[in-house]
Amino acid sequence: MATSPNSKRAQHAWTDFWADPGSRADHSVRDAGTSQVLRQHWTYVFDRQFEAGSSVTLLDAACGDGELLRLAQRCAEPVDGLDLSLHCADISPAAVDAAARSVVSAEPPRPVVADAASLPFQTASFAVVVSQFGLEYAGASAFRDAARVTSGEGSLNALVHRQGGAVELECRANLALLDLALERGLLRRLERLIDLAARVAAGKGAPAALSRARASYGAVLDGVGAALRDAPPGAARALLQQLWQDCSKVAVSAEQYSPDQLSAWVASHAADLESYANRMQSMVDAACDDAGLADICRALEAGGLACVDVGELSTPAGGQALAWSVAASANGR
Repeated sequence: MATSPNSKRAQHAWTDFWADPGSRADHSVRDAGTSQVLRQHWTYVFDRQFEAGSSVTLLDAACGDGELLRLAQRCAEPVDGLDLSLHCADISPAAVDAAARSVVSAEPPRPVVADAASLPFQTASFAVVVSQFGLEYAGASAFRDAARVTSGEGSLNALVHRQGGAVELECRANLALLDLALERGLLRRLERLIDLAARVAAGKGAPAALSRARASYGAVLDGVGAALRDAPPGAARALLQQLWQDCSKVAVSAEQYSPDQLSAWVASHAADLESYANRMQSMVDAACDDAGLADICRALEAGGLACVDVGELSTPAGGQALAWSVAASANGR
């Protein structure tokens, strides 16, 4: 993952995400077929680069938890005499640590914490530079720097979020579902209910007001629940479904809980939803249209890779656009 030049909130959201392994399940945006498409793409890339008896230095830029490193290692294993040196860089210390630990080999990957737009490597350091949905978060300058560290005989391959593609559309759907919960005031109204319940328990509030608040909140829960039932399966629905269930339990017996504990619980959930929304928004913002892709191509050329080939990956079902595929080299190899 790279740093966004326009959103520190997004950077913090991703850093926190990688630092908390328990949060990663809520970020899945792939079905099995899409995962297979991605594996096939990278297997083709690596098979072309890994030759028997050769020495290859590989960098996974904006590596996340090292998915490409693991696949590169698997592709390299059957190649006789191949000497593969793996390196990874990401803005998140937790991400590069997870990436390095995820590859089991005699020579583990060498992790570096770095902004993808300013890689701390010498020019022409790597024969193979790869990135999957990472460099674009840091803008076109990240592609220029990735090109800089690619050797003259080497190549750079990247998958880039595509505007109007399957990932961006799912992120937009997730944001819409989150916005619905916020517009209905799911957590804000629960805080009001908690406050009233505490007042009534202390003899400072009217039970009738608490009953009205509970009925009002019940209507909110019903509305959000109906929206969740109608929503397609996905990460946002799973996240909000669990929250809705928890809120339903609390609403029934708010006066039985400590107000301080409940307030902290609400604040924690609100922070989680904001972080998730920031990650979804950052993916939408990173998605490139034709003009953004042209900027990437110019950046690669400015970094020394004059031969740039652009294609598209599609999802297996229905052929929906999935990602831009960008391959670049100095000599067209």
